[in-house]
Amino acid sequence: MKIKRQDARVGHLVSEDIMGMTSVPLIMKGTVLTDQHIRALRAFNVQELTIESVGDLLKASPPVHHEARDEQKVEISPFLTRYMKSVEDYKKEFVKWQSGMAVDIAKIREILLSVLAEVQESPTLIHTVIQVQSKPDYFYHHAMATALLSTLIGKKLGIDDTQSTQLGLGAALSNCGMAKISSIILKKERPLTEKEFSEVKMHPVYSYKMIKDSPLVKSETKLAILQHHERYDGTGYPSREKGDRVHLYAQIIGIADIFHAMSSDRFYKTKQPIFKVLDIIRKDHFGQFPPQVVTGLLDLISGLSTGTGVRLTSGHQGKVVFTQSSSPTRPIIKLDGTEELFDLSKQQDVHIAEVLS
Repeated sequence: MKIKRQDARVGHLVSEDIMGMTSVPLIMKGTVLTDQHIRALRAFNVQELTIESVGDLLKASPPVHHEARDEQKVEISPFLTRYMKSVEDYKKEFVKWQSGMAVDIAKIREILLSVLAEVQESPTLIHTVIQVQSKPDYFYHHAMATALLSTLIGKKLGIDDTQSTQLGLGAALSNCGMAKISSIILKKERPLTEKEFSEVKMHPVYSYKMIKDSPLVKSETKLAILQHHERYDGTGYPSREKGDRVHLYAQIIGIADIFHAMSSDRFYKTKQPIFKVLDIIRKDHFGQFPPQVVTGLLDLISGLSTGTGVRLTSGHQGKVVFTQSSSPTRPIIKLDGTEELFDLSKQQDVHIAEVLS
């Protein structure tokens, strides 16, 4: 029977897969709902679900799956639940900052660590993070996604675990100063006026002031928070620093920030396919970031192994069969249901829209 999300209770048995905002189920058929599941339903704005007829509530136990096709779902769905919990927790902290409360650095670090180790162990989970979309909660998703992206890019560049955790913390805190910006501006559904954008451009300074006295944030991380909108060619803000005067951490957070923003539905802009975003960063943002930072992002996102499932902007689905080093964002795809090979390097108007597996 179908029920409204508000009527879902711990112990209800799900009788149909519940889809979130990705290509895999948020909650699978046969799952007994827990508190975590109900939080995920709310976070993903699921309106209704199908359960077994209401009777005695069940006690959750590890599900047994008999079909090989469920293995990926078992791996990913629990991560989605934990990731959504981290976004929800970050949102609570952001609301506190808006009311004037101080930043609880230890709490933000705890939220980050709740999902960081899993993503570091399985970097392809970053595609799941990128594909989760929620326009009303964009700022909170953006903070967590940028933190995870920055950490993984840092690892690609040889930054060790201790430093990469600081890098991720800096990314998570880089936009805390947005809490000082009018919510009217933050939620505006039309392009900002020059005056409004000038106010938004102050957020790196606000963020820095909010964390500058904390002993839990290292000096280089504080500098990265202040500089994360500076650009290698001097076109950034707030101080138009350039070259090596812009800290490497700031460059990493900056490119992660741009990538996730362009890949997301925002209040006044529609998301673009992630591989199209990579092409845009390579071309339109040339010179704004050091080559090694751009390469780190490209290797992280476009490093798809043979057999990886993808959906194209043309609507076709298929699997990666070969990636050319000269065109890392445009591999050769074998289309599902056919032997046809689709060379994206020769089809410039088609991009990979989503990584499926």
